[in-house]
Amino acid sequence: MAEREYHDVFEERRAASRFGRERESDLAAIWLNPHEELVASVHDESLGGISLVVSDCSRLPVGCTVGLAYAGAFLQATVKHVRPTDDGLYVVGFETADLSV
Repeated sequence: MAEREYHDVFEERRAASRFGRERESDLAAIWLNPHEELVASVHDESLGGISLVVSDCSRLPVGCTVGLAYAGAFLQATVKHVRPTDDGLYVVGFETADLSV
């Protein structure tokens, strides 16, 4: 399989594995440092990541790594993308690694 075809199939499967959430039905805690946490609404989950809705993304630049607590797990998460919403909030996409194992 050509590299381009593999990439397309991977992206299609990744997108199909997203599980959307109603805003504020699920919450996660983002640890920016050991003494500072931010509560965020879960936008969606995927097999390798999570997107959270925050009111201020200034401390979450693409590439930064934070700790996340969600659904009984502690995750190491790296910011992959940030996009504004129509209502003045931000959706921050994280790639995650489970640290509770």
